[in-house]
Amino acid sequence: MQERFIEYDLPLAEISEQSAREKNIRHGHPSTLHIWWARRPLASSRATALAALIDNPGPDHPQEREEIRQLIEEIIPWEAVKSGNSPAIEQAREMILKQYGRPPRVLDPFAGGGSIPLEALRLGCETYASDYNPVAHLIELCTLVYPQKYSRPQEKGEKLGKNPLVADVRKWGQWVLDAVQGEIGYLYANPAGEENIVGYLWARAVTCPSCGAEIPLVRQWWLARKPKRRIALKPVVDRKARAVTFEIVAGDALRGFDPAAGTIRRGHVTCLNCGHVTNTAYIRAQAEIGHMDQVPLVVIYHQTDRGKGYRPFTDEDEALFWEAQALLAQEEDKIPDQSLSQAEGVGSPIKHYGLARWSDLFNARQLLILLSFSYRIRASYETMLAEGMDSERAKAVTTYLSLALDRLVNANSSLARWIPQRESSAGTLIMPSFQMIWDYVEVNSLDRSPGHWSAALSQITHAIEHIAQSSDRPATVQPGTATHLPYGGGYFDAIITDPPYYEAVHYADLSDFFYVWLKLTLEFLYPELFSAELSPKSEEIIQKSSDVGDGNTSTSVYKQGLTSAFAEACRVLDSNGVMVAMFPCRAYSSLIALIDTLSEAGLMVTASWPLQTERTPSYIRARTRDQEWLPSLILVVCRKQVSEPQERDYSHVRAQIRAKVREFLKRFRREDLSPHHLFISTIGSALGIFGQYRPVVKIDGQPATVSDVLHEVQEEIVDFCMVQELMDGVADG
Repeated sequence: MQERFIEYDLPLAEISEQSAREKNIRHGHPSTLHIWWARRPLASSRATALAALIDNPGPDHPQEREEIRQLIEEIIPWEAVKSGNSPAIEQAREMILKQYGRPPRVLDPFAGGGSIPLEALRLGCETYASDYNPVAHLIELCTLVYPQKYSRPQEKGEKLGKNPLVADVRKWGQWVLDAVQGEIGYLYANPAGEENIVGYLWARAVTCPSCGAEIPLVRQWWLARKPKRRIALKPVVDRKARAVTFEIVAGDALRGFDPAAGTIRRGHVTCLNCGHVTNTAYIRAQAEIGHMDQVPLVVIYHQTDRGKGYRPFTDEDEALFWEAQALLAQEEDKIPDQSLSQAEGVGSPIKHYGLARWSDLFNARQLLILLSFSYRIRASYETMLAEGMDSERAKAVTTYLSLALDRLVNANSSLARWIPQRESSAGTLIMPSFQMIWDYVEVNSLDRSPGHWSAALSQITHAIEHIAQSSDRPATVQPGTATHLPYGGGYFDAIITDPPYYEAVHYADLSDFFYVWLKLTLEFLYPELFSAELSPKSEEIIQKSSDVGDGNTSTSVYKQGLTSAFAEACRVLDSNGVMVAMFPCRAYSSLIALIDTLSEAGLMVTASWPLQTERTPSYIRARTRDQEWLPSLILVVCRKQVSEPQERDYSHVRAQIRAKVREFLKRFRREDLSPHHLFISTIGSALGIFGQYRPVVKIDGQPATVSDVLHEVQEEIVDFCMVQELMDGVADG
């Protein structure tokens, strides 16, 4: 059987460096289309796809081996794809096509945000992608199908350099913005006469159990905390009236006032009026009976050539908010009020504070503007058709507008916080869970600041422009579970995927935050995706930490589902094909469990590689190399198990494993890997020997296990490192 290059070699340091660097790239990056969690970097996806498809030339062709390695290094930087496919990408495409004589078929059955299949498309493959989650499926359509189908000139007279899909999204995005602005734009008027409103700061509030005064729950009072710009909000207490007002302070006025000392800290709440201290259990109890309110703190506005300005709320500002609340009451039947009850894994921190429904995550004006955008997006589709646009093209444009709405949903909820160090807001899902926020920022989605409609639209159109340059060929994208694939046996030349892993992100629970708004906006176009009130979870393969009533609660059930998915992958994989599972590893025990799952599914591991796709912290770099530091991503390469394995004595297999590991370690001296990364890199080749036989019997008659193999690898690495240390010592002497 012909060995693939990924089973022999990978430029690990270079892939890791480019993958980590990619985390800081935003302009045009496909990740800016929509939030999806645990996305794989494009660099590692691209390198993996090429190495998994190209044959290893073998020991008689060292120069060809080195050329392939160098080509992988050339295709992984962002610059190789930033402005279209580079000559190195084109060379890789030609190499793949020459080997297969046709575009090879590649599948990702857990496609998520679409990074892996996008890079397979870029390399000229016939690409297939699927995901169980409807939100992920929409992202995949907007990444792997619509840019490839609709980004080329459709009619005579269209300029070759112009992307017509981008032009349509911009045109109809502006149409939607103008409509919403004309409908409710006045609710963001600035009665004080300054420039446009950027947003508003609010604080949740409870009544003091001691004096009855209202306590605004505020983490800290800073508004701007930059080296040359320090502005804060200062509470002014009228104890006689048991009331608090606010003033803006800066410069000398900050003396004697500590803006870092808010009213809530480390679970304790201090009343500004009487100084009484209570705890968050009291807040929770008040919230659960509907006694947690909110109070306005600050209006944020633009200042010409002077950055942002801040002022307290006025009666006119509050009147505009109450008008929004009155208008919302007329739209009450349209509010997405699905229950948060299913989101046990990610919603617990907020459900105990009276936020029981998805609509509870927004204040009245936030809900009103999101509803207005949703309504106008739906209306834009009918207007596109009336102007003669093809229905499928109009569907694509409407879908992108809905992704822009989801960006507003993330930016403009009552869980979005103000960051004084940047003087800007942070979105709701900056972490893969919902965190309770006491004081929050309501952004003006009609403004030109980050978090508004035009910025969201710009991010999406830049991403379309980049994606469209990757390939003219759309992928085949289907919704559905990885345990039932609609393909014949042996159909795929390679399967490259990022499967759900132990203690993983709770994708479905998190995606409901977006699902309820996508359902409201797009159900008429995608009835098959949004027929249920919330995203489907009964067949989701995930290890959950608590029982949510769907039967998917234990490690054993998770492992059973993952084994079933891998067995399906094995069924549709060609007998000469390879499967690569990208596995974020938190513990060696999880890696062993993954290997066992692959074996049970009929797959044997043939290689494994560690990648550091996150920047290694300085305190880790400063440690000695023998310290425990697991890679952020492990590539596990496997093939179908041989049909008739032979029984072997463990001592015989052990000798083969030891010899293979020694050969590998000598070859990989140049990578300068730590012992732990050497271990990850070596176990694949060792398991490749072990997987050729079944069963392998030890001297006591018991079958050998994966753990036995890993023990042999560890001992060889210890011996290797000791020898290297002695040799280095002799050389230094």
